[in-house]
Amino acid sequence: MSSMFLVKDWLLEFVSLPKTVTNEEIARRLSMATVEVEGLREGALGDWEHIVVGEILSIDPHPNADRLRVASVTCGKGGPKAIVCGGSNMAIGMKVAVALPGARVRWHGEGEPITLEKTTIRGVESDGMICASVEVGLADRYPASEEREILDLSMLDVRAGVPLSRALPQHTVFEIDNKSLSHRPDLWGHRGMARELSALFSTSFKDHALPRVPNGSGHQLTVDVQEPDLCTRYMGLVVDGVSHVQSPSWLRERLQAALVRPISALVDITNYVMLEYGQPMHVFDFEKIAEKKGAHIIVRRAKEKETIRALDGNDYVLSPDTLVIADHEHPIAIAGVMGGEKSGVTEKTRTVVFEAAHFSPLSIRRTATAFGLTSESSRRFEKDLDPELPARAMARALQLVAEIFPKSRVTSPCRDVYRARPRQKPLMLTAEMLERHLGMTIPLGRAAMILKRLGFDVRIARKNLTVTVPSARRKDIA
Repeated sequence: MSSMFLVKDWLLEFVSLPKTVTNEEIARRLSMATVEVEGLREGALGDWEHIVVGEILSIDPHPNADRLRVASVTCGKGGPKAIVCGGSNMAIGMKVAVALPGARVRWHGEGEPITLEKTTIRGVESDGMICASVEVGLADRYPASEEREILDLSMLDVRAGVPLSRALPQHTVFEIDNKSLSHRPDLWGHRGMARELSALFSTSFKDHALPRVPNGSGHQLTVDVQEPDLCTRYMGLVVDGVSHVQSPSWLRERLQAALVRPISALVDITNYVMLEYGQPMHVFDFEKIAEKKGAHIIVRRAKEKETIRALDGNDYVLSPDTLVIADHEHPIAIAGVMGGEKSGVTEKTRTVVFEAAHFSPLSIRRTATAFGLTSESSRRFEKDLDPELPARAMARALQLVAEIFPKSRVTSPCRDVYRARPRQKPLMLTAEMLERHLGMTIPLGRAAMILKRLGFDVRIARKNLTVTVPSARRKDIA
């Protein structure tokens, strides 16, 4: 994906913007000062006249077609409607998008929109159409997992008959050009961009209050980083008492608004943290990588012609140029790029290992290029993320785990192999330097306020500022 999508409500968790500031002004200020805003999407946009939320009351076989069924659907007033549908996932009690006569839909997502009319399908009268996401322009937010799948709206807390335009969550989404973020790895998440907005609009930045990452007991986990030059930091811990369930609706809706498809609660948590903080994470099924003495994770170079089947279903032949995450026998992930199918979580998963790491950007870029395998994780790791970020991401992930799985618990010590924390020497900044470089006069007090809002530690001494650069900005500030 060549763009990053920022959800305004999500940004507002971290920054208080003046109520008088319009979305267009936010986009303009970001574009002028920081990154290129390519697009702005407001509300639940779409040509959805005569399309409503319906609820399936019953399903009967079609008398003349094996792959079709006749659903009785309530759409509010007027009594149930009989609708012929071939949806593979159709179920009683399911909320669906119903296009009534007069609605404009794109048949199977192809061609130009057509105006729907009451019709007869294989001898049975159909008073409308139960739609797939591609037929109503929602394929990006609600992608189907198979060809004949209809749009499932059961997560919406609305009654039957409500227009689709009112039923869908209303989001304001800013589309950011990824190329304009290349020099700013701190901006690859909602938290970092919100900090930038706090400086642009001279307002407060609100960070999450996160719990300390605990050390548990019950499972053994060891971490061996054999290539510290390629993996500066690796954190891992075991969590028990989880399961394969759907994420809560608020989390799924935020992922969908950012054009990331919800999968399951465990995977969604890692994606949510990545979009929020910019730090990729991964989750392994503990039982699939454990031996008698527990799980042993090794960060190493791949062996010549070693193979892995990745989560995309493809097999990859590795070489010593590839950094991998391995168990005691085989690679379980291509480091920083994609996890392996063997260690992936499934409906049987009850115990997991959460991973957060910092990898060499050059190593990740070479690997992604060699395999033609670019992912949301690799895009971020290629930009050289903040090595201090994994600890915050791990704490946030555990916070979400506790919310979704109240009976879960950490059952291993937190393993944190950290080669060396970045050390930043304080920099001296004077009013003369500012004026010489910017061509304008900025009072030192205002300069200090701006820098503090951007996360810098600042001390004012007479006509000088002593500025300590945060680790997130260690590469672009000197």
